[in-house]
Amino acid sequence: MTNSKKFFIASVTLFLATLLFWGIYLVAFKKTSDSVTENSQKSNASQKTATEKSKLAAISTKTIVSPVLGKDGVSLLYYSKNDGSLNQIDLAGNNNKVLSQINFPQIARAIWSPDKNKTLIDNASYFSFFDYSTGTTGGLNQNILNAAWQNEEKIIYIFKDPASNKGSINIANWDGTNWKKLIDLNFFNQKLSSVPRSGLISFWNNPSASFETSFNTVTLLGGDAKQLLGGFFGADYLWSPSGNKILISHSNRKDGDRIVLGVADAQGQNYTDLGTPTFVSKCVWGNDSKTIYCALPGSLPEDSLLPDDYQAEKFYTSDTFWKINTESGEKERLVELNELESALDAQDLFLNQDESMLFFLNRKDKNIYRLKL
Repeated sequence: MTNSKKFFIASVTLFLATLLFWGIYLVAFKKTSDSVTENSQKSNASQKTATEKSKLAAISTKTIVSPVLGKDGVSLLYYSKNDGSLNQIDLAGNNNKVLSQINFPQIARAIWSPDKNKTLIDNASYFSFFDYSTGTTGGLNQNILNAAWQNEEKIIYIFKDPASNKGSINIANWDGTNWKKLIDLNFFNQKLSSVPRSGLISFWNNPSASFETSFNTVTLLGGDAKQLLGGFFGADYLWSPSGNKILISHSNRKDGDRIVLGVADAQGQNYTDLGTPTFVSKCVWGNDSKTIYCALPGSLPEDSLLPDDYQAEKFYTSDTFWKINTESGEKERLVELNELESALDAQDLFLNQDESMLFFLNRKDKNIYRLKL
């Protein structure tokens, strides 16, 4: 046999061996790959099923800002902290969709209009406005310190006059045009809220346990303020949907280390301690203006100044969840302790339309959680 024939036979043999080796490898790799893909799909499906069945579960993985129930009642809206984009997910946390190409990368919080079509964007040092249905956006006056919605088209806000260094409450169109001063303020560090089903605006000084809180109202026509409540230190307030009750959290005393939750009528009378030590920022009213749903902090750090230290994020809480009848005082635990797999610090609480689900933002990881009621 010639050398050329020997070389040819050797080459063919080597080629066939290589081909056989790659065939075996590819078949084995495909099986392994298919197995990994199948296992991954099963794991994801199992995790999704577990989340959907869980009484309490995280339904987001992004860092969220100001979640809210969408106007359709079957979706949630939120801003992403990472890029300031507006997003939508369903009530199970699936089908995430970016709703707008306009981003607000410095967003600290969003204040939603009653119809959920518009937001006031708190950029930490100034406010913007945004109508995502039309893409209309712009900046408000940079001397606006705080703002809220009066209705779908009007906003109310605290304005600091740079010349006099004094404050005032004003009302304007939602884009800041056609403004009108309602009342001058002795100091400008104020919170404010429209009073539901009325022509009134309520306002009070920022909660601090070192200072007494004055809770007042003024009409949309302006004029003198009327004080509804005083004597509490570090107080914060939340109106019921009907406007006939006020939920109040306050310090137990000046420079106090405990928080108290109570309720009063719309005139600031008939105050009742609810025996549930939590902040109004951890509560939401039910549609009946009688029931509240609250996250109740566990043990708080000793020698804390409340609510100051909590507001300054000097510590996180580990909450339990309760349903409370503000008229009878009856309390119902919403989730058992053994079902709380991790410590949660709840804020931005809201309900779905039929009050079968409670949603909140966990202050620790900035994810949305859903609690089935």
